Amino acid sequence: MTAHIGLDLGIVAAQVATAAGGRGLEALRPDFIAVNDVLAAMVPEVESAVGDLSPAMGLLDRLGGRADGLAVTRVIAVARELAWRTATDVVREPESARASVIDGVDTEVAEWSRTIAHPGPIMSSALLTVRLLERRSVAESIDRLGAIEA
Repeated sequence: MTAHIGLDLGIVAAQVATAAGGRGLEALRPDFIAVNDVLAAMVPEVESAVGDLSPAMGLLDRLGGRADGLAVTRVIAVARELAWRTATDVVREPESARASVIDGVDTEVAEWSRTIAHPGPIMSSALLTVRLLERRSVAESIDRLGAIEA
């Protein structure tokens, strides 16, 4: 997800804006923001589904109350805003320099991804505990989460 939002989304937005000719990037902004609202509206159902799949995550969700859902919504909005900034940076450059901008963002996103994949011993231990308490297979979890409608 980090690579999708952090890199791919910005590149695609820039490509769509470029292909739209005179419309430009700012014409996409209202739709881009509207997707944030759609994603935010889905957070409670996703949290519920994750809680069904993972007792530990369900407990954390109950303990977090409304705050954890707001935090998730905020993290998504910030990540998407960074993607928008990437799109803006890419569109601003001449075609010949865009690959360099994209390479720079790719390096940044790769670093974020490494941090997420290897969060350190304390967080890794906590995540292992969560995983050990899960009661469904990966396939069942994917099916459950795939049933959520926007």
